[in-house]
Amino acid sequence: MVFTMLEHPSDVQQIVLENHDSLLSSLKPDNIIVDHTSSHQTLEKQIFDVAREKNYWYVDASVSGGDIGAREGKLAIIAIRDECVVKWLSPLFNLIGKPTYVGVVGYGKGCKITD
Repeated sequence: MVFTMLEHPSDVQQIVLENHDSLLSSLKPDNIIVDHTSSHQTLEKQIFDVAREKNYWYVDASVSGGDIGAREGKLAIIAIRDECVVKWLSPLFNLIGKPTYVGVVGYGKGCKITD
């Protein structure tokens, strides 16, 4: 299981997709990638599609709450994927904040934009 929370969508693209040693080229099937980065919906969908082709679980889990929320473990986590996967990950999410399940990949970014 790998969690990412990177500064820029371009960082996610490079680390998860583009390098010859990217996450998606180095994990074994049935591994889970949880991305907390505020990325673009198109990038999230691209990663989801590639992950699905390789039999990985990909969870788009944008966060809101800034530095203070992170330090206090009070981030709002907008989690996307199959609801059962999000529930399974909830004990880990609860360590940094409160998860909310909102639907299919890409919806979390739209929810965060309205925040």
